[in-house]
Amino acid sequence: MRRAPLLSTVLSSCLLALSACGDDPPAPANPNPEPSTPTVTATSPAGGDEAQLPGALTQVSLTFSGPMDTTKGIPRPSSELVLGAPTWSGHTLTAPITRIGHDEEHTLTLEGFQDAEGRPVEHTLRFRTGTDRPRPVVTASSIPEGAQDVYPLELYFDHEARRPGIYPRKQLSLRFSVPMRTTDAQVTLENHTDPSIAPRVITGQWRDEGRELLLTLPAPEDGGPGGATLEEKSRYTLDLSALRGAEVGNRLDSAAFLGDGRLDFTTSERNGELEHACTHALANEAEAIQATTGEAPPFGFAPLTDTGHSRYRVTLPGEQRHGYTSLVSKPDQDEHIVLYLDRELAVGAYDGMEIKDVAVKVEAARPVCTGITHVASFAATQGNRDYFLRFGPTPGAVFEFILERHAH
Repeated sequence: MRRAPLLSTVLSSCLLALSACGDDPPAPANPNPEPSTPTVTATSPAGGDEAQLPGALTQVSLTFSGPMDTTKGIPRPSSELVLGAPTWSGHTLTAPITRIGHDEEHTLTLEGFQDAEGRPVEHTLRFRTGTDRPRPVVTASSIPEGAQDVYPLELYFDHEARRPGIYPRKQLSLRFSVPMRTTDAQVTLENHTDPSIAPRVITGQWRDEGRELLLTLPAPEDGGPGGATLEEKSRYTLDLSALRGAEVGNRLDSAAFLGDGRLDFTTSERNGELEHACTHALANEAEAIQATTGEAPPFGFAPLTDTGHSRYRVTLPGEQRHGYTSLVSKPDQDEHIVLYLDRELAVGAYDGMEIKDVAVKVEAARPVCTGITHVASFAATQGNRDYFLRFGPTPGAVFEFILERHAH
């Protein structure tokens, strides 16, 4: 019989020995395993519940999987959810609901909770309530939904400011179908044309027992982007989603009037000449003028109202409230004459040299300030010409205007 070589026999013996040595015995079980951290195993209402009526919810409870340190932790509800004092029963924490909003997403967050071994336990319960009451709607707005030419600012004289003077702002008002909850008065203004301008949160003032919200947008004090009350030629939205009805806290009906729960509008360019005239309307003392009778010129004497940047208060004579003042043109310069009126009335101009009427354009002014509602303008020819300005007939006896003279 042939024998195996000695080297092969030795190698086989070693491999068998190594294989046997590699079969280590199993490790013994840990006699003291780490206990798992307790978790929330059940809640009432269940997390993610949708559209429960608030009247059906009287308490909130959370059940934990293990023992808890009942002296630690605060259940922190969202603003529309108010809870009474919580109590423990075994591993379950229960708190009565003392106020809950209709039509609202609610959260209850565990803060500072620990199990019996001192390990933190974190959880947030989320659920939504429904409503069985009609939602409030916006019925009117001083800025129409979808408006394309909203003037970016208004000028006003602030007598109560640290430095009394003329300041910019933009005011708008919203009217609602039912009284609204007056503790909720914040809306968010967003500029969708310039993304560098951060959204602005504006707190309004409720009037008429919660049926009307007045919003005042002051110019930011820090300047830079968004430094104006509203930017020119910009698309804006005013988010009203934080407003609630007073009865049960219902959200707005987003489809009615607004379409999407937001007031959408676009601003126009600014008019520097009109804003300049407003500074005179707000700050200048008015010069009282008695207009002549309605006799056609040049037979009557008409008082001068031809100083640029001046504010005139004119009294019209007679029952028809119809009269004249006058203006003398520059000796060597054609002009564009503009009268910024405080109300609508008929305005004419008569060229005493040419002995003819001059075309006068009267149009509504942009709403930049009180004291200017309409603008009348005409072309004046150089040469020290006498122009007779004709006002009326009109129901009112007294009106005001700012005179501006612009070189052609």
